[in-house]
Amino acid sequence: MSILIHPGQPLVIGHRGAAAVRPENTLPSFKHAIDLGVDALEFDVRITADGVAVVHHDASTARTCGDDLLIERSTIEQLRRLDAAATFTGVYAPVTQTVIPLLDEVLALTHDMPVIIECKTADAAPAVLWALRLHGATRRAIVGSFLHDATRHARHAGVSSGASRRDVISLVLRGLLRWAPRQLPYAAMCIPEASSGVRLPVGRFVRWGHALGIPVHVWTVNTAADANRLWDLGVTGIISDDPGTVLAARAGRCGG
Repeated sequence: MSILIHPGQPLVIGHRGAAAVRPENTLPSFKHAIDLGVDALEFDVRITADGVAVVHHDASTARTCGDDLLIERSTIEQLRRLDAAATFTGVYAPVTQTVIPLLDEVLALTHDMPVIIECKTADAAPAVLWALRLHGATRRAIVGSFLHDATRHARHAGVSSGASRRDVISLVLRGLLRWAPRQLPYAAMCIPEASSGVRLPVGRFVRWGHALGIPVHVWTVNTAADANRLWDLGVTGIISDDPGTVLAARAGRCGG
């Protein structure tokens, strides 16, 4: 079973690879995070007009590639012509064009590394589940999404899922009523500290999660101070754009 569900130590999870220092959701970003020594990776999946699962966060390519194409209305051939590092402002200088990666490429690159896969649309879930089975990766993955239909697909397929937005809202309401859950339908909570301007009761979620064997992973955390504060609170995993900084914080914390 994945360490994302049964961890033995505080975890450092690369958000879109190492998005602070490499173009997000690209093979160079994932390779860099792996070389740094992250415990797991988090990335996003969308489906092209011709049904190919690609790793990309936004519905449009404008922010990352400069050219403005909608993923769901573009073919894989059109998308692979774009440079996914075109707007990256960090010091990293790619030798060749950086393409939007296929989900298959990322799963092949990560080998046996645990992954959190965020389905950005409901129709991404069946494609993600198919790819996980094809790569023998179902036991190392958590399929997450804001969309309940996407996480429901994973649960029905017997693949570990994260908490959807609906699940998190349900927990918030339970907290207001002080009704602790007796069971939860997901394997992990992958949550921000705040959503839509509302601060989530992370400490309460951690306590409930610990009681039920459900770990809590928090995104996006990019400073040592915040990582240590959340680990002190009992959070299991830190999902970070800057995993090098958070790995150093953990080393200092653990004395090694």
